[in-house]
Amino acid sequence: MVCLIAANTSRALAKHYVIPIFTPEDAFFGVTQENRVAQGVQTHRQGREINAANGSLTRNMAESGSRAGKTDERADTGASSGLAGLQGLIERAGEKRRGPAPVEKWEPDYCGELDMEIRRDGTWFYMGTPIGRQALVDLFATVLRKDEDGETYLVTPVEKIRIRVEDAHFIAVEMNVTGEGDTQVMTFRTNVGDVIKAGPEHPLTFVAEGDHGGVKPYLRVRGRLDALLARSVMYELVEHGEEAWIDGKTMFAVRSNGVLFPIMPVDELERLAAQ
Repeated sequence: MVCLIAANTSRALAKHYVIPIFTPEDAFFGVTQENRVAQGVQTHRQGREINAANGSLTRNMAESGSRAGKTDERADTGASSGLAGLQGLIERAGEKRRGPAPVEKWEPDYCGELDMEIRRDGTWFYMGTPIGRQALVDLFATVLRKDEDGETYLVTPVEKIRIRVEDAHFIAVEMNVTGEGDTQVMTFRTNVGDVIKAGPEHPLTFVAEGDHGGVKPYLRVRGRLDALLARSVMYELVEHGEEAWIDGKTMFAVRSNGVLFPIMPVDELERLAAQ
């Protein structure tokens, strides 16, 4: 578990504010009232190491197939002829090219549900087994679409197949910040290779969870598809936070591409810090 110290440009907030964060690695990175601040300081010291560890998330996912041995082979080959068939269809449709497919323009017939799930940590499963081939995961990610019904589908020009998503569709595993103030831009990389600049078309949202002050951070990637920020990424993000007057409240917020994204009211942060 971890709590994150939220710092503004003057670093004054770093001495007082702690934000409990929900992330892919754990359901809730909160601590008891007695050690909340101490845990936050310890996490601050370990931040660089955490960033380095999480930066290899994509490689670890790709390597998981070889560790799984024959069980994983079943998910990619022989026993998954339906999956292989779908892969072939996507490739024949021309979606093997780099970048997402124009799925918003396609309206194929609904063809049922595939036993495929994107877990909370970003791992893709087929028939209960992790898909170990990162290239295959990347390919399927190019044809993802979330519709108005709240369901997520794999969409090609001729098929629309529903899959399950436990939380977000992707994980933001890396972040880069350029500029300062109004010119600051936050750029994120997802576990399937998307590179997204947060801004008007790709907003950051911070969803409050329950009564214990938890926050789940999301980035809009495209359409209705979101990425959940990894712990190390969220930690880095709050280091660029600032106080701002938004909609009649003083908020702790971050800035990117000329847009302020509120995380939490400052008075709520003060309440958490006082616990």
